Amino acid sequence: MGEKQLYLSRLGLWMENHNLQSDWLAYQSGVKKSTIDMLARTGYKKPNMLVMRKIYSELKKIDHTIKLSDFWDVQTIK
Repeated sequence: MGEKQLYLSRLGLWMENHNLQSDWLAYQSGVKKSTIDMLARTGYKKPNMLVMRKIYSELKKIDHTIKLSDFWDVQTIK
């Protein structure tokens, strides 16, 4: 929990706290590892909804209490 965490996004921090590797998440979700690596670092823009859903559905299997907004800023469509 040192300087490394300064460079992680909310997704990256969650993955680190749950000891998840990006290659595992890439395999399970069908999203490229390079995309997950970029999303796990800060400063990368929000992914499209399809990528978000693929990643979210796999993470939800690990922790059913998570919300999409735990990882990305999403606006509710009314």
